[in-house]
Amino acid sequence: MTEEVFLGLGGNIGDTATVMLWATKRLAQEAGIYDVQLSPLYHTSPVSDIPQRNFVNGVCRLKTSLEPLELFHRIKSIESEMGRHEVVRNAPRIIDIDILFFGQREVMLPELYIPHPRWHERLFVLRPLADLTSSITLLDGQVRNLDAMIAAFPLASEQKIWPLVDKVGSV
Repeated sequence: MTEEVFLGLGGNIGDTATVMLWATKRLAQEAGIYDVQLSPLYHTSPVSDIPQRNFVNGVCRLKTSLEPLELFHRIKSIESEMGRHEVVRNAPRIIDIDILFFGQREVMLPELYIPHPRWHERLFVLRPLADLTSSITLLDGQVRNLDAMIAAFPLASEQKIWPLVDKVGSV
């Protein structure tokens, strides 16, 4: 059985757009991962009290026959291959890959929460997610229209997002 999975990708050290494209291609090479698609990429303001550069963010959609924890461990291995080291929460990083949704599954482990607990609070998740799907069905069966969620995002929010037009690709 395969599940549709959405991953959030981001980073702000080095040539992050190239790193994200490489990470997406690397995911597509993994056994048990199929039909990998990457959203357009966006520059985004950091959501942190730590002074740092803007981020590049995107969302990846894929299908997998892997179990959630197995996918999580493969993602962490890919992040490590790319030079990611554990850092302080919300600190600058070369790459960060989070599992946003894994089909209709819920996972609550110390190292992994699915659906991602803050997906709906992050414009840098909502905008690229909406580029790949118009809606998300939550665990309770409620369907959330992503464009409506983006339109309702607080105008006073510190989160800013703008397209990165020079590096958009597909796998």
